[in-house]
Amino acid sequence: MYNVLIVDDEEPVLDSYEHMLSRREDMVLCGKARTGLEALSVVQSTHPDLVLMDIGMPGIDGLKTIEELQKQYPEVLYVVSTAYERFDIAKRAIPLGLFRYLVKPVSKRTFFRMLDDAKNEIDMRRRKVVSHMDDLKKAADIHAWEQKNFLSLISWKTLDEGEWQQYRELFHLNGDSAMVCMVSTSGYDEVSGIYETLVNQLRYKYQILSTESLGKLMILIFDGDSATRVEHAVTQVARAAFPEGLHYTLGFGSMQRYDRLLDSFREALSSIDAEVFDAGELKEEGLLLKELRSSVARLDDLSQIQERFEKVSDLYLLRGSFDIAKGKLIRVFTLLFDDMESVLPGPGVRQVPFDFIREIGQLADRNEWMLWSERMLSFILERSKLYRMEHRPLPLRRAIAYLGEYYRKPLQLTEVADTCGVSPSYLSRLFSDHMKSSFIDYLTGVRIQQAKQLMKAGGHSIKEISYDVGYQDPNYFSKIFRKFCGISPTQYQKNKGETDD
Repeated sequence: MYNVLIVDDEEPVLDSYEHMLSRREDMVLCGKARTGLEALSVVQSTHPDLVLMDIGMPGIDGLKTIEELQKQYPEVLYVVSTAYERFDIAKRAIPLGLFRYLVKPVSKRTFFRMLDDAKNEIDMRRRKVVSHMDDLKKAADIHAWEQKNFLSLISWKTLDEGEWQQYRELFHLNGDSAMVCMVSTSGYDEVSGIYETLVNQLRYKYQILSTESLGKLMILIFDGDSATRVEHAVTQVARAAFPEGLHYTLGFGSMQRYDRLLDSFREALSSIDAEVFDAGELKEEGLLLKELRSSVARLDDLSQIQERFEKVSDLYLLRGSFDIAKGKLIRVFTLLFDDMESVLPGPGVRQVPFDFIREIGQLADRNEWMLWSERMLSFILERSKLYRMEHRPLPLRRAIAYLGEYYRKPLQLTEVADTCGVSPSYLSRLFSDHMKSSFIDYLTGVRIQQAKQLMKAGGHSIKEISYDVGYQDPNYFSKIFRKFCGISPTQYQKNKGETDD
């Protein structure tokens, strides 16, 4: 439907236009005015799509009236009519961009053709407006996505100069230094509006980028100001933004160059975690993390690493919402990727072929979390093993491969050394220097690991497993198993490895 306003000081013209409009189902007369001043008032309440304006009226004429209306309503279509074709009037009308110039008397055919043309023009303009709004929304969505992607990136990797310049141009950043601020709340779900208020207030003072993820607000603040003054400003703004009684925590990182923003993120995340946990919880968390990281560093089997990781996960999952727990567990994976980076060549973590922060954010419950974490822990373990294997001396690599294939046989150091083309003493030293283990202890570990896998699979007796992994005496196998695992093979098999330490 299209709203039409008629402005003319002649009553017969008003009646004629109204009569012709009544024959159109797609047009409705939304108002009539007899002077320019009256038209200025009526437009505010009728919101026309099309204005039919007489030029020669008392007071301000039609062209002057249109000139005033266009300042507030440039989207309206304006058609003027006059009883005379005058050059001076046409000259004034051209700059106004009028849609049509009609000469009275206006025939029905001309009037209806004008309405059809006006309808098409209005439709085209509406489509352009919708398209423009869609473009603006898409641009805003893309900008928000790029912002979220950038902030996600600096929370798990170190930016190189090329990446930084790309994002600096994209976001029109003023400097090369910034600091990370993390904001977290507990016991309150509807925080997006509060976060938005906080961010908008900070934008009055600083150039910032922000995103919400896993129940936290991450803010990257660019400024030549000192970190202490920035912290003070953020604290003051947060105090005003958050309702009284709502508990929130702020975590701040130090002001860093673009290639050290990962450090600022870790500092902010660590400080916010320190706010959330009490001393006892922090001590428990520290011990569990130490055990997990040591297990990864020793390249223990996946089941042992997974068991330790489940303990860390439960520490968080049982003491808060799943979203908050995911935020803390991102920190755990950041540490594990740091551990992997320490043994990988070059950029290390930068070579991780996925965005683990984004993937964690998409997980819905603990079951999804444990399945995902097992896959990622396997990736970390296998990647570390592969690199370490590739960078071990060739004789040692040959020996490890030989033990992995022939562990069922009664192997001796001299036999394996001869196969690898080195002396027994040299091979023994390679195991000690690179594996932190003696030859026989390494071989025993391989056999015990294989035995565990058979026990978990089921369907084999302890005697059969003993023979299968290279021990002809089941009693001796049980003694060795208890020494390495702390429990007997029978108990381990009964528990299906649930007590694996």
